[in-house]
Amino acid sequence: MNAGTMIDKIVKTAMRQSDQGVIDNAWLQLRVEAARICRIFSVAALRTTVDIDYTSSDYSSGMILPSNIAGIDMIRDSDDDEFYEKNRADIEPDEYGYRFYRDVPSTEGLVTGIDVNIAYGGTSFTSATLTASSEEALGEYVRFGEGLEYYKITTTDSPFSIEPAYYGEPLVDGDFVVRPPETNRMVILDESETVLQDRTMTIFYHKTHPGLYRPSDQILLPDTQYLYLSIIRGMPETKSRFPVSQAALKEAKAEMMAMNPSFPRSPNPRDKHNKPFAFNTAMYSDRRSS
Repeated sequence: MNAGTMIDKIVKTAMRQSDQGVIDNAWLQLRVEAARICRIFSVAALRTTVDIDYTSSDYSSGMILPSNIAGIDMIRDSDDDEFYEKNRADIEPDEYGYRFYRDVPSTEGLVTGIDVNIAYGGTSFTSATLTASSEEALGEYVRFGEGLEYYKITTTDSPFSIEPAYYGEPLVDGDFVVRPPETNRMVILDESETVLQDRTMTIFYHKTHPGLYRPSDQILLPDTQYLYLSIIRGMPETKSRFPVSQAALKEAKAEMMAMNPSFPRSPNPRDKHNKPFAFNTAMYSDRRSS
C-alpha cells in the first residue's frame, strides 16, 4: 500500500476528509508508527549490509555504525565466523564464541546547527555551521528538523549532497544534526574477551523506514493492517468511531510478521565454539589395545 491510500483510509474512518488538521496529524502518525514498527522486527524490504574495517585509523573504542540501523540481523567476518551480540555488562571471559556489544558514544550529535537550507525534493543542502566545522561529513548521516529519517551525506564540500532525496517541509535556517546522538559504536571480541582490530566485518541489518511524505511513497512493511490499527487506535478522531482492541492489534501484528520472510541463516549445526560441525572426520579415536 502507498502512503496516500493509507491516509485516505484513516481520514475516512474519522469522517474528517476536509479537516486539514486531522489530515496533517494522520501523516505524522503514519511516519511515527512506521518508524516504531520497523524497530520491532527485521523488515525484509529494508534489509541491507555494510562492510566496516576494524583496522581503520578511525577506530576509537569501537567503530561507528550507520545511523539508520533499526536492528542488526547478523554480523560475520571474512572467515565466516559469526559474532553474537551481548550486553556489555553480561560478557564473561569464560564464554565461548565471538561476541560484540554496542554503546552510544555521545549524547550529542557530531555537528548540530540551526542554519540548514534544503528544498522539497532536494538532493543537497547547505549549512555554514557544517562548512566551518573541522569534522568530515562524507559518509555521515544527517537528520533535518522534526524528521525521523536519515540521509547519507555523499560529498565532502558544500553544497552537501544526500541520498535519498528529501521530501519533508522546506527548511530555511532550519535545525539539523549530523551523526545523530542515537548512532551506535560497536566493539568486537574474540573467545578470550580480547578486543579485535584486525579484520573487516560485514554487518547485516535492517534500516529505518524511509520518509513517508508523498501519496505515492510506498509503505515497505509486509502488511499494513497492523500499522493502520495502531494509528487509528491512537488518534482521538478515530478511536471513538473505530475502537481497536488489544487482541485485534496482537492478531494483526502476528499476521504481518508471518508474512515477512525470515532472515536467511545457515542451517548447519554448530558447536559451543560457534564452529560448524565437521562430519568428514572420525568422531571417536581408535581404543583398541596394541
